[in-house]
Amino acid sequence: MVYLILMSIQIETKSQEQLKEKLCKTDVVTEKLFESKPKLKKAALERYSEFLKREQLARRTGSRRNNANREIPVVFHIIHQCGEELIGEQQIQEAINDVNDDFNKRNHDALKYESLITNTLGFEIADVGISFKLASVDPYGNATTGITHTEHYYTNQGSNFELQIKDLIQWPRNKYLNVWVVSTTGGSGFAHFPTTVHDYPQLDGIVISHNYLGRSGTSEYQRHGRGHILTHEIGHWLGLYHAWGKTNSPKALENCGISSNSEFYDDDVCDTPNTIGDTKIVYPTDSVLVDGTVIYQGVDSYYGDNDGLLERTDLPNTCSSSTCPVTLGYDNVFNFMDYGCEIIFSEGQKSRMLMVLNDNIAQRSEIGLPQNKDEVFIPHNSNSVTMTFDTYFFQEHSLNDGSIKEKGIEIKLSAGAFNFNTLFSTDANSNNYFEVNNLPAGLILQISRDNFNGGLAHMKLLGNAFNNNKIDSINDLEIIFKQAAFDFDLQLLYNSTISNLEIDYLEEFDDVYYRYLNPEQPEQQFCVNSLIPNDYEPFFLDHIGYMALHNFKNKSTATTIRPEGVYLANESGILVEVLCNNNTNPSGVSNVAIFEKNYTVNSVPPPGFSYKAVTRGPYSSNALMIYGDIYTANAGKSGLIGIKITYGCENLELLGWLRVSVSDDGQDLCIQDAFYSTNPNEDSIKLEDLNCTASGGTGDYNYISEVKISNDTDVVFLSESPNYVSGYTDYTDITVFPDRTCEFVTGESYNIEMYQGNNGSQENNVYWYIWIDYNDDNIFDITEKVFTANGVPEVKSNFGGMPQLYIPLNAPVGEHKMRILQTYYSRASNRYLVSPCNDFLYGEVEDYNIAIVSNLPEMPSGEQCFSIVKYNGLLPVGIISAYDYIECSENARVADGQRTVLKASNYIDLLLSTTIENGSYFEVLIEDCEPD
Repeated sequence: MVYLILMSIQIETKSQEQLKEKLCKTDVVTEKLFESKPKLKKAALERYSEFLKREQLARRTGSRRNNANREIPVVFHIIHQCGEELIGEQQIQEAINDVNDDFNKRNHDALKYESLITNTLGFEIADVGISFKLASVDPYGNATTGITHTEHYYTNQGSNFELQIKDLIQWPRNKYLNVWVVSTTGGSGFAHFPTTVHDYPQLDGIVISHNYLGRSGTSEYQRHGRGHILTHEIGHWLGLYHAWGKTNSPKALENCGISSNSEFYDDDVCDTPNTIGDTKIVYPTDSVLVDGTVIYQGVDSYYGDNDGLLERTDLPNTCSSSTCPVTLGYDNVFNFMDYGCEIIFSEGQKSRMLMVLNDNIAQRSEIGLPQNKDEVFIPHNSNSVTMTFDTYFFQEHSLNDGSIKEKGIEIKLSAGAFNFNTLFSTDANSNNYFEVNNLPAGLILQISRDNFNGGLAHMKLLGNAFNNNKIDSINDLEIIFKQAAFDFDLQLLYNSTISNLEIDYLEEFDDVYYRYLNPEQPEQQFCVNSLIPNDYEPFFLDHIGYMALHNFKNKSTATTIRPEGVYLANESGILVEVLCNNNTNPSGVSNVAIFEKNYTVNSVPPPGFSYKAVTRGPYSSNALMIYGDIYTANAGKSGLIGIKITYGCENLELLGWLRVSVSDDGQDLCIQDAFYSTNPNEDSIKLEDLNCTASGGTGDYNYISEVKISNDTDVVFLSESPNYVSGYTDYTDITVFPDRTCEFVTGESYNIEMYQGNNGSQENNVYWYIWIDYNDDNIFDITEKVFTANGVPEVKSNFGGMPQLYIPLNAPVGEHKMRILQTYYSRASNRYLVSPCNDFLYGEVEDYNIAIVSNLPEMPSGEQCFSIVKYNGLLPVGIISAYDYIECSENARVADGQRTVLKASNYIDLLLSTTIENGSYFEVLIEDCEPD
């Protein structure tokens, strides 16, 4: 599962554990994008092929243009929740300085080892010759620091929320390189290739985890060893692939074995030899120690003869195949686009990046041109005073009452001072100082000068907006300052107007529900087995990002010894607490409490329990154990774990639960689903609060056009929806079909016909699902899925081996909700875990009320005994009833597609085993059993 690369633990877990989080996620995110936009991959590959032809022609004809004085304007959008990810300006500026050193052959490591790399090892170090600079003019003409700040929980998982993050704030890509800084991307960072986003400018740019940005501030480069991640991602942004090829899998054997005709083969740059890819940070000669432990070895010690000298023969040669006419025969482990010692670009990579900058692909040829500098940079010779501000957003308070968060927006002058104390937009005297346009009714703008810094002021919005639905949000709030507002000549100010500020109102409070399934076996729950080697199994929640089940078995790698068992771990910066028993086990580990499914989770813990923070696993002194070798109380239990989420700059609290189950022997621990409310005003929540909904997106690609369900003679109901309305259609109101009876009989099978509608050709990769909420808890459990047909354009029972819909004999009678879901996806079904309670991109969901009635046959009179051997091992079709008992021989089996029910009043004896073929049904029903 790709998200495992997010998981990291403490430094004492040593190098291999850290590899899970250090990987770039570019190819993972690209493949995810291809899956969501099925036709994009083909277009991107064709576009890349055409680009290579243009590059070859330019090389032959010498028509490549000069990139002298190319200076790329950069804007950093910090998406934060007032945690460590709210990084300072110094860290950003130092990261930009590092990038400029990397692209201009000035970085310390390249200079230190230049003679060794070029003379001894034979690798050329390229001076790419382009530079990067923080923008000083924004798209609206405001002066800017080139840094924006936006508060949002999207920061907790930058790759899952990529579209939403970029939709929050983005500047035009033909003028700016957008970099979004988040708490975590699930790896180090990612950027889309120009060929991928040519037609999707809204996706262009780089997303990076704050602790991988540069080498100062919150950067943890000494721990993960990668101080040049921004350079690596800019390489992707300028068209460079990983050195091993076009996948996110360094060290994979197939990187060498992939055919040269494959779309994934190598990086198409001849002076970066084809390589298997490096997954261990290496340095030319020295090993890296942290607290006395070797974390990363040097090339000489890791690959070579460990004699303290780096020689060509010390370098690895992992792939002998190459499409290039000349190959060096050694891996370039020093390349920025590998995960080795990232300190150089090659001459071939330089040529590729400059070609991209001169090509019209993804508008790269328009950015950073000298003639456009005045649009993005304040001239160096300007004597202007600038007025910058830290964010473009006024955000509604989480109370969702039309009031605005207290923080507001900070304004800073580069020189001089503001000439007022406090101004209000409602005060007539304020008109001498400023004007405000497009301020919503009910709100008052307040501007106050800082008490200690005259060049600093704070803007806040007071009151309550009359209209505060999400649709009422605005993006054109404007403040125009006048001469009286400053103690210097207004003519010196670069721009006296602050424009295009936004007021963002919240969506109505909602319930968030997630179902967790096994990625390898979609019909099973999401579990950790204590016998398998996987240390982590991650699960995701919007406001949290990633959490995990940590199956801790190897005590020797921890500085603090912890008992073996399965722990709840937190891989995000957000505070998550769970209800634990007040008593702890002898090792001081807190034991997570599991409650009955009707339990109410309260903000204040009940007597005997307390909330404990979820940490990064058993290495922490406050680790939380769900089940382990010294905590067996949860064996065989199934129920809820109460959770409390504290998030945002206001430290708001949300309540919810995780539903888990522990097997009787403790070998399996499963997360079934999770639920929480986004309303911070609620002080309690319970299972019954869940409102399981689903939606299939816009419907412009696929939808359900027709559904027929029938027995041998009668159509139970017919849904005809040739005109698509929305991603969800509710037919639970029986009056929609007053002349039709939606009734099913226990023990009966029904034929199904379902057809897709779309605006193009019929798609084969369409998946169909039906659930019946037998227990009426509005969740549609895994066991309540009654029909699946994968990868087919339409469904017709008994056609091409498709199954029927079968209503079990023991199905509860009465009215229930049935959910039908149809979706399109470009991967096999085991890679796409469809949930009946989550939104998805393509398709439709329909709900129906159905009635189930019983039709169990009467018990035959008289004593009967059945011996099955006479049927040559095949049990007969239908119901086999006996007054007393039934015996089955060792070769009894139920044939493919057959339904057999054994029904007896005393006992049913399956002597050895009964084989059930695919698509068949086998039930056992015993009535009037004696207690023994």
